[in-house]
Amino acid sequence: MSSKFSRPIGLAAVVVCLFVSLCAAAGESPGVVAPEMRKLEYQVPCLTVYADGSHGHISRLPLKFTRTGDDKPLRILIGDDTPGGSGETIRNSVWLAAVTAAMLRNDTMHGATISVEFSGNIDGPSAGGVICLAILSALDGRPLPNDFAMTGTILPDGTIGVVGGVPEKMRAAARSGVRKIFIPAFLRIVKDPRGEEVDLSRLAEELKVELFRVTNISEAYAVLHNQPYSGDGYVNVYEMTKLPAATEDVLIAHYKALRQVVEEKLAENPELAELPLLPAYQFSPAKAETYYHEGKLLPATELMFRSRQAWLAWEKTLAFVNEFDKKYDSFWDQLVSSEAKLRKQISAFRNDLPGYERRYCYEQWLLGEKYRKKYYPGEHSFTGYYPFRNGQTEISAQLESVGTDSLLSGQLSLLKSCRLEESALNQASEEDLKKAWWNEWKILAFTHLSQMDTSPYNEFLGELGDTLPRLRPNRRASEVERLFHSGAHAVGSAAWGNLQETVNALAARGEQISASELFQMDSLLPVFQLLQQSADSAHNRLSPRSEKRATFPDYQLQASLKLQVETLAAASAVLVTYDGNDSNDFISHLRRNAREAAIRNISECVKAGIPCLPAICDFEIAEGTNDSPTAILIPYWRASLYSKALLMSFRQE
Repeated sequence: MSSKFSRPIGLAAVVVCLFVSLCAAAGESPGVVAPEMRKLEYQVPCLTVYADGSHGHISRLPLKFTRTGDDKPLRILIGDDTPGGSGETIRNSVWLAAVTAAMLRNDTMHGATISVEFSGNIDGPSAGGVICLAILSALDGRPLPNDFAMTGTILPDGTIGVVGGVPEKMRAAARSGVRKIFIPAFLRIVKDPRGEEVDLSRLAEELKVELFRVTNISEAYAVLHNQPYSGDGYVNVYEMTKLPAATEDVLIAHYKALRQVVEEKLAENPELAELPLLPAYQFSPAKAETYYHEGKLLPATELMFRSRQAWLAWEKTLAFVNEFDKKYDSFWDQLVSSEAKLRKQISAFRNDLPGYERRYCYEQWLLGEKYRKKYYPGEHSFTGYYPFRNGQTEISAQLESVGTDSLLSGQLSLLKSCRLEESALNQASEEDLKKAWWNEWKILAFTHLSQMDTSPYNEFLGELGDTLPRLRPNRRASEVERLFHSGAHAVGSAAWGNLQETVNALAARGEQISASELFQMDSLLPVFQLLQQSADSAHNRLSPRSEKRATFPDYQLQASLKLQVETLAAASAVLVTYDGNDSNDFISHLRRNAREAAIRNISECVKAGIPCLPAICDFEIAEGTNDSPTAILIPYWRASLYSKALLMSFRQE
């Protein structure tokens, strides 16, 4: 946390506390905490430092936790004694600390109100961890010890994350008589404002304080309240991810049928053995076959479906381009230079595309209508998500591909934003024109993908849904969806804040770049933006005041919950990507903890008899991914958060 009177500490201090699905056994009270009447007040010890690192300070934030029997969602009240005193980052941190505590205790905190008072101008994320400890203590009815202080944010899996100015904060705590200090586990040797290295363990000895380098919030809680903490027990991931025989039978049958189709395509076009469009949409039968032989049947079948769709989209794209070339063949021959041909081709292509897109979309819509009438003969229009087959229960909503539209639309939006303006075509070099021509091809390919009839895939999911147990959600299901929606909003707000900080930092170095230019450079950003919009739309349809009420509200509730998780994972990736921390050690730390949290939560779901197929699929994908940090972290985070969401929604109390 930093004072707003001086510039915030680099981007390393911008990482904001995220909400998590961490439930380490030693850090969690036995059973679910009963939401009885309760009122507790704490003075939360927060460590702050000025942006220039000149000195630290310990302040005690008044925090009140009140719980009544009112049927109201969690409320956060922020009090300032200075106009504009608390910044948006620290406000998000309070919200996210509260949602983290709720996840840790499997408690939606319905009927709870948390009020925090800030003094002066203050901002930053590093108070998230200590505020979370206070809220956890309140939920468990424990007093907050007065001999400790903590600095650290919370990351998606419960990891205590990046903070700055730790030496100065430790000195401030020691001056105030604090004898126990909690910091992130991966910090040992850091640099002070003068650029000199400081060994934090040695500094603790000099200051005569106990230093606790904690990995996650559950470990910190156990140490704080003198409870045993042993971390995670061993889980056999192969047993954990094993699916019921009926489910495997459906997967194997569809996989083999798809493999036969794909092999026939490969025999005709062996040069297209790898056709990359997107990580989730690539023609990669070899990778699917590897998944299959490893027993990862769900990601194998999913990837084979995506491979088939990618191939179909590419075939349709080639067919359109061939017809386009025939149409203008005699005209191209009259042009002398290749540059002139490319300019005319691009302009003509753009003129022909809108009419074709309208015809194609209408054809695909008719195919979709045929599928819908098969299972809903009396229904002709739907609002929101609906079961793949009439009569399927809410648990089958976990199979809904809620993030697919945003993924494809985001990529399409990105490609269109990279188009050369018509006015720039005449000035462009041949190399730039070739890139622009290839971009037009990809726009058409993703148009085919984003508007493709998904009936074969829906048939597959419908069969899969029939193999799932007929579980009904518990009474807290709507509270869980709202809680995750609040968390996704808070993380999303923090992520956009990080993005703006990045733009500002680049501008300070003389590198003028706008947020829109960053969108063109990073395909994650438009996907995240569209996911946020979709998540808000799905959530709003559940409101009694909505003009467009969901056709199947119970099913929509679970589909919306999954969409909140998808949004949260994407927001978390943006948050980490633009936090200014390039440490390889930190990324390894994140990956290790993300994996452990996913294993913990999936195994809890399995023990409770709740199927969590998408979480298992994401976990198996992450296990076999050797790509960028976010490409690995996102599926681990989705697996962890979604299994926790299902556990809270379907476990009967």
